Amino acid sequence: RISGAERVPRTGPVVLASNHDSLLDIPFLGLASPRRVWFMAKEELFRGRFGAWFFHALGGFPVDRIGPDVQAVRAALEVLHRGGALGMFPEGTRSRDFLPFLPGAAWAALAVGAPLVPVAIRGTADAMPRGSTIPRRTHVRVSFGEPIEPRREDEPRARLTLAREVTRELRSAVADLD
Repeated sequence: RISGAERVPRTGPVVLASNHDSLLDIPFLGLASPRRVWFMAKEELFRGRFGAWFFHALGGFPVDRIGPDVQAVRAALEVLHRGGALGMFPEGTRSRDFLPFLPGAAWAALAVGAPLVPVAIRGTADAMPRGSTIPRRTHVRVSFGEPIEPRREDEPRARLTLAREVTRELRSAVADLD
């Protein structure tokens, strides 16, 4: 089930920021969004021939989660500068627990002045729990919240400070979606 897809701006840069329970979150967010979405995904998903093809076909580009990955940040900002939709999972990893959000999604939105749309994906952890390779049949719901409209912030330190504040608002908005 999809709700709130009309809240995703039809044109211009936008960051879709979702919780992350399962590997299925990427394809479900891509299918539920009314726009083509490009995703930042951990580089391990791109290592095999099939994984590289599959995640590139979904609009994915790799990110090294060990340290700062300047190339992935540039790729994310390029998506936004082209007026595209960037999908991010601010928890930073899959977890059934609702982890604290990292500020990267808010930081990217602030870098270009893009709306930040909270997204809640429910049911994918039951469909494909961590460690499983074959999805199970179950109900999945993707809910899009009201966009958060941060202003553009060009000063790096101010952007990081503001990103932390916006991230708290974003996490609360995702938690409130059903």
